[in-house]
Amino acid sequence: MTIAFSPTITAMSLFRFHYAGFLGTIQTNVVSRQYLDNTQDVAAMLRAYTTTNVNLQYDLPMQRWFSKRRGVPDVKILCQLNNLFNAKYASNGGAEASRFADGSRCTWYYAQAGINVHAGFIVQW
Repeated sequence: MTIAFSPTITAMSLFRFHYAGFLGTIQTNVVSRQYLDNTQDVAAMLRAYTTTNVNLQYDLPMQRWFSKRRGVPDVKILCQLNNLFNAKYASNGGAEASRFADGSRCTWYYAQAGINVHAGFIVQW
């Protein structure tokens, strides 16, 4: 028996690279199908999904640009791209135990965001 909300597979890979002030990571998450309750009913199941996120960071060469000044802060520019391939998936939901007259079940799902981007910066003294 498969326990509710317990996928058989959860896996993640992470690749990091660093070059000339740039730092990047590519993270891929894989989650196999899982059931919304303990009945193992296909009508109350979340489909398997895979998502990929990319994080980029650049360290501005502030010390080199302002080498003659004291107290120059470190500045980093950040960009995060989530769900890079715009996967359509639900990561949670629920199911009623009762059934309708036609035998179907009342299930609901929480859809997740498609591709989205976050950007920012860090200033550190």
